[in-house]
Amino acid sequence: MVNTDGRADYINIPELRIARSALIREQGYLCAYCMQRIKFDEEQNTHNSKIEHIISRDDLGSHESYQDDPKREWRYENWALCCEGITDGEEHCDTLKKGFSLSFDLYSDHLENSISYGSKNGEIRSSNEVWNAEMTANSKGCLHLNQRLLMKNRFEALNGVRFFLDRRGWKKSNFEMLLQSTFRRNKDNKFQPYVGIIRWYMKRLLRQAS
Repeated sequence: MVNTDGRADYINIPELRIARSALIREQGYLCAYCMQRIKFDEEQNTHNSKIEHIISRDDLGSHESYQDDPKREWRYENWALCCEGITDGEEHCDTLKKGFSLSFDLYSDHLENSISYGSKNGEIRSSNEVWNAEMTANSKGCLHLNQRLLMKNRFEALNGVRFFLDRRGWKKSNFEMLLQSTFRRNKDNKFQPYVGIIRWYMKRLLRQAS
């Protein structure tokens, strides 16, 4: 199936259903960008997600790792699963990014180590100015991860952890165990939504307790 612009149509191809199923399990049922929950019913093939090209299809032809591959649009390692990208009428994630490529590696430790959050509002930010702009700006080619409701949901996830810790009065000896638990999935193979801010907070507590 091909669109009029000559690009592959990614809507109802059976192989895409298999890929979507694999991606959602790898990502723990979270959007690759904003980390909100993605819903997926494999039997009914119903979902609220989109398969995203991390390096955009327009840029693949000039990318060293892909330029000689005629099937480069189908390379699984360049795919990620994203939410629908519309919240309260505002675009974010892949919907706002559109056909642009980001300058950072989505799965890089450098990216993760650059990220911090506002402990009073759930704001996400990067110490790298270019990455920060791409992550937070509300403009085409960016992700708008500080959309109002996304920030609110991250802040509520953080407050849930704070309440849990305050209620038990846990100390440093427990923080490492709790941090490791954020990398484990529940019985349904799912990570906790907005787990990024929770991992950041646990790492900060560990540093402060050292």
